[in-house]
Amino acid sequence: MLAYTGRYKGWLLLKPIFPGWLGLAQLYLGVGIAMILLYSVVGDRLPPLVVLLLLAVAVVGMVVGVVGMFWLPSFLLPAWIKQTRERMRRGEDALSQAMRPGGALSGRLGVPPEQWPTDEQVEQDRRRLERIEKIEKDE
Repeated sequence: MLAYTGRYKGWLLLKPIFPGWLGLAQLYLGVGIAMILLYSVVGDRLPPLVVLLLLAVAVVGMVVGVVGMFWLPSFLLPAWIKQTRERMRRGEDALSQAMRPGGALSGRLGVPPEQWPTDEQVEQDRRRLERIEKIEKDE
């Protein structure tokens, strides 16, 4: 639940290793395992219809969890991931800002450190870009 609410994002470090959403898939795997454990504890005392429902939820949870390690449809993704993706597409996230011209990482990739712009040059470029953006907004 912490991954879905965006309170815990440490699992995103595994995103380059797994093509899907490992942190989000764990919720579904956990639900599936919890249903199996619940069935093993009280399954013999439950009516057959409830047992069937319990096992159906377990199977669906396990399947969605395993598939979620590789891919999740967009309707299962939380809003904070959708918003982050949209900010990245628009270039408004921190990394995109750093990579754009005048950003802290602009021109640094593939360039030896001794040729990196100084912090003062980066700051001057940032102020220049802000002035240009302000002029464009005013027009």
